[in-house]
This record gives sequence, C-alpha cells and structure tokens, in this order.
Amino acid sequence: MRVNLIPSLLLALLATLWSLGTLAAASPPDGNTVKLALLAERAAIVPGQPFTLAIRQTIKPGWHTYWRNPGDSGEPMQLDWSLPEGFVASEIHWPVPERIAVGPLTNYGYSNEAVFLVEITPPE
Repeated sequence: MRVNLIPSLLLALLATLWSLGTLAAASPPDGNTVKLALLAERAAIVPGQPFTLAIRQTIKPGWHTYWRNPGDSGEPMQLDWSLPEGFVASEIHWPVPERIAVGPLTNYGYSNEAVFLVEITPPE
C-alpha cells in the first residue's frame, strides 16, 4: 500500500507558517517597550562649566536595545540634540553591553535598564 505524504506535509507546513505568523502578530511593540528619562547632574547651569546628563532606558522584559556596535543586527541609539546656541554635546558614553544571542545571531546591547552619559558644555 502506497501512502501519499505530500498533502500531509503541505498541511503541516501551512499549520507551522500560520502559527509563526500568529506568534509574530501576537506581540507587536506597544509604544511602551522602552521608557526614557533624562537626568541632570546639577540643578542649575553655570556658564562655561560642563555638566553631565544621564539618559536612562527602562526596557520592558523580553526586549532589548543595542550598543554602539550592535553586532549581527540592530541599530544603536542616536541622539539629535536641539541645544541653545553655543552649547556643545559630547558623544555618548556607552555602558558595557551584554551579549544577546538571537538564534544564530550575536548582538550586543542592553536589557532591563541602561544609563548613557553625555557631557554638555555651555558657552562662557
């Protein structure tokens, strides 16, 4: 007796694809994946004296953000400052990342919480 496995294989493949699509659609980002807070080192700005700002990311469980060298995939955080005339912002001082394995890919970034420092220098 010969059994034709093609309809069974097609059915199994379709069921697998449907379940993968359902999983992907079940958890889209909700806009609250990463919360940001801007923290200042000082309460007042002194002309000509640099001060540090901290950008704190609070990351929803199961999600992550990326380091300046994200690894195999992803994009690092970029800052586009709108500062008053004469103010200068340093590059981001990145905390040490963690290794994040996603399937066969190796990424570098942060989960739970990360704090990034930027030095701001006001004009004299």
